[in-house]
Amino acid sequence: MVYNNKFVVVVKAKGKILREQGDIVYVPFGTEYTIMLKNLNTKRAVATVTVDGSNVTSGYKLIVEPGETFELEGFMRGQSVSHKFKFIEKTKRIQKHRGNKICDGLIQVTFQFERRTNYFKSKVMSDYDWYENAPIKYKTNNFYDPAAVPLNNNKYASNTVASCNLNDNGITVKGSESNQSFDTGSVGLLEPTKYNIVLQLKGALKKKKLKKLVTTKTKIQCETCGKKNKSSNKFCGECGTALFN
Repeated sequence: MVYNNKFVVVVKAKGKILREQGDIVYVPFGTEYTIMLKNLNTKRAVATVTVDGSNVTSGYKLIVEPGETFELEGFMRGQSVSHKFKFIEKTKRIQKHRGNKICDGLIQVTFQFERRTNYFKSKVMSDYDWYENAPIKYKTNNFYDPAAVPLNNNKYASNTVASCNLNDNGITVKGSESNQSFDTGSVGLLEPTKYNIVLQLKGALKKKKLKKLVTTKTKIQCETCGKKNKSSNKFCGECGTALFN
């Protein structure tokens, strides 16, 4: 789990939490996944999700209640999700057709917390509220922010360098159809501070393309001595070899 200011972001597949090493999440190519948000704060949070540098919440921000765990299944279209997230290999043909983007393989969640004042208990509010002298229209469990923060491309440039021996880079595309939809909600004024959590998806581990999910319970076999180690271990308990690249 990646944790920042009492807010957690994890990637899940087949209902299981996937293992991270730093900010890298290992996902077999062809896998559909979800993005789980958990708010451990006592204040409500609103979050924007971008994948491969594109806003996938249809211009809205998701409301995550205090103590709530929320999973986003895929690409939003209006008030519902049209298709699930699917991670595929960025092949040479794909690169030739769509090009290489510096944000490919990155998931970024930008979030803010609600101020303690002007807390709205009602699930439905008037058409407009005012924040920083700009009109904001609230919608279903999310709201539109015309001043969404762009992804800082330069900050994560070093994370997108491909291996010369093995292509572990991928992109997220539309997978199977989804029936996830959202209820109405409302928030008060937001704190000015915006936080970011960034994860990078990779399709290979230890010079091999992944065939199985690497979950928080998956044991990692050392390439040097063959010992199977807990997924929480960074180094082999037998010989000390680093378990992740």
